[in-house]
Amino acid sequence: MRVLLADPDRDMLFAYRRLMELAGHAAETAFDGVQVLDILETASFDLAVVSERLPRIAHERVMRSLIGKGVPAIVLLDRPVNVKRLCRKELASAYLSHPFFPAELFGLAADVLGKANAGKDADCMGLRIDVRGFRFADTDIRLTAGEMDALTQLAGQGMPLPFEKRVYAHSLNRKLEKLGSPQMRVEYLENQGYRLVNRNE
Repeated sequence: MRVLLADPDRDMLFAYRRLMELAGHAAETAFDGVQVLDILETASFDLAVVSERLPRIAHERVMRSLIGKGVPAIVLLDRPVNVKRLCRKELASAYLSHPFFPAELFGLAADVLGKANAGKDADCMGLRIDVRGFRFADTDIRLTAGEMDALTQLAGQGMPLPFEKRVYAHSLNRKLEKLGSPQMRVEYLENQGYRLVNRNE
């Protein structure tokens, strides 16, 4: 996954980028609105994580540029999100208020990408996922709704699964074994969460 990270605090920007890279994603950074617009002219992204307080260009213009490029965005706030704001139509796909844990950011990113990719097929390491079901090596297997969401997050979106969803990691491993695929597993990686890995690679 390619992520655009934008924040005027360069220390925080470095931290966000490091988090994304540790999770296996490609990240590009910007510290003001002008840089965001310049980057969008030459690069495409699956997701943007943008501070509401970017300088030099109005927040609304930055968000409309992201929408124009088809990039869903999580907006970072320095204050809690109030109910009035959530009830009116907004340009952002989601909001996240400081302070937050990395798992919260990854979980929200997975939700945003899930909605953006609703109905789209995904293919990863031989796993074929769509809204109608799950196939591996031309074999069907029945999944619960929670397992389907977890697998779509792991394979279709390439996002890690947080520790609190470990029950789905264990149940998916049991079903992958039944499919005769012991080399493909959902494994916990330190500081990343659960990832789908291929032991033959």
